[in-house]
Amino acid sequence: MKINIKEDGETISALVSVEPLKGKNRSSQKRKIFHKDVLDYLATQNIKVGPCLKSPPLVTNLMGPEQLAGEWIFEKVKPPPPKKITPPKKNPKKVKKTLDKSPEDVIIYIQEETLPSKED
Repeated sequence: MKINIKEDGETISALVSVEPLKGKNRSSQKRKIFHKDVLDYLATQNIKVGPCLKSPPLVTNLMGPEQLAGEWIFEKVKPPPPKKITPPKKNPKKVKKTLDKSPEDVIIYIQEETLPSKED
């Protein structure tokens, strides 16, 4: 099994090929390559990939020659966007405003009424 990896701009492509069956010892030469096998190989090579854009259903040497090679195309993993650093909020000076004038002290005097006296 051969895997060639190419990086093109926004994509990573992995071209996978297997050798055709040869000779008398064919049972030990049988190979099937699935999507998971390609992902495992990329992980061992420390290559991080995003979602798969294109993949063949199967690469094998058990069928015809058109199944001997296949190409997987993945998106590159985008780095996370940088975090915005917001400056700490400054505590504004508290301004004490009086909305109404404070009431003035009021003294109430009770005025006694003088009743007219009766003079006989």
